[in-house]
Amino acid sequence: MNPDKLIEVVEDLRKLHAVVPGRPIIKFIISGFKLPTLTVTTGAVVEFVNQDTTGHTATSADDKTFNSGTLTLNGGSFKFTASKAGTFPYACMIHPDMKGSITVQ
Repeated sequence: MNPDKLIEVVEDLRKLHAVVPGRPIIKFIISGFKLPTLTVTTGAVVEFVNQDTTGHTATSADDKTFNSGTLTLNGGSFKFTASKAGTFPYACMIHPDMKGSITVQ
């Protein structure tokens, strides 16, 4: 790969994953086929990290607020900014019995 192109890709990834200073990052660990329930503040960056031995998703009930897609086992992750106040139930689309909720205040 052309080194200049690699630098462009790395810079694009940094921009994509940039976190605004002062915004808290809340990590949700998915493990043991359980999804967490948590309360966060508006503007918080929420990160789901799959530490389970199989793939999972974190998909809001409305499928619009957030949808992680499939998180790979042992470390797959997804971030979104909790920009709207409310309570958002979510589930794993692969394992529908796995449910949780995020309350944004």
